[in-house]
Amino acid sequence: MSCSPSLPRSFSAPFSRADLRPVAIGDGLLVLGSAVRREYLKLPRDLATLARSFGITLPPQLQHDAAVLAFSIECTDRLLDAIPQADRRARFSAGVVSCLREEGLSKPERFRKTQEQFSDHLGAAKDDVTPELAGWLAQLKELAERHKVSDRFRQIVRELLSNSEQMRTTRNHRQFVDCAVKEGRWMVELLLLILDGFSTPQFRAFMRQLSAPANLADKLRDARRDFQ
Repeated sequence: MSCSPSLPRSFSAPFSRADLRPVAIGDGLLVLGSAVRREYLKLPRDLATLARSFGITLPPQLQHDAAVLAFSIECTDRLLDAIPQADRRARFSAGVVSCLREEGLSKPERFRKTQEQFSDHLGAAKDDVTPELAGWLAQLKELAERHKVSDRFRQIVRELLSNSEQMRTTRNHRQFVDCAVKEGRWMVELLLLILDGFSTPQFRAFMRQLSAPANLADKLRDARRDFQ
């Protein structure tokens, strides 16, 4: 069974098939577009290696689920970066949360709707929540349900999106750092929700301690790239 994000057939994909590449992760394939940022490509392998250093062998399904989370975050962040207007970003964020809540979008195969149905569901966010992201969100919703963490998952995603907007608009250095710290911690909490039952107290403590400095380092690297 393919584990690739399923795109609505009635949409024109934002990339050609030549731009797609299947990547074997865990127990299946994930199909990634050429726009995926390179630093995210090594995260699934790095997580498995880090877990082994704590005596944890992640099952293939969990490796796949963690990768879906990582690429969902990457796609969401990349699309948000491309939206200059605050009101459009707000509609986009609401659309993301709506996709994670909507009963009809539980699994990727259920995303095969008509363009009209999909547009009605997303409302004003339909132009920004792309088929690529819709596929990731469908998979993300399915795995959150499978791990029985849907409510907490959506709560953290809402917090992340709200925090992201504060981080994008603040001109205060201290507030920016505070937002980056919160973002790192919440992203780690999403991962730990997925890994619950396989992680150890030592691993969880390490990940929580690492979250803030690691995310701050990412933000500084991104800032350097943006201003080059």
